[in-house]
Amino acid sequence: MEQGESESTDRTMVQCTTCGSAYAARRLDDERFVPIGSRNGCSCGSTSFDELTDTTLEFDENLEDDE
Repeated sequence: MEQGESESTDRTMVQCTTCGSAYAARRLDDERFVPIGSRNGCSCGSTSFDELTDTTLEFDENLEDDE
């Protein structure tokens, strides 16, 4: 763990804002997300993530239904 980071037990699902890859992640106290098992960020190099919510997942499912 990097200096200044505190351990958090809040786990969530996040999506990379650059490539869209999804990860299980820990939410840090400063509201940043760290992918579990990939502390350096996404495989594309990005370290910016959006939390996936029930609303996000429902929206994605509706898009698939329209195809």
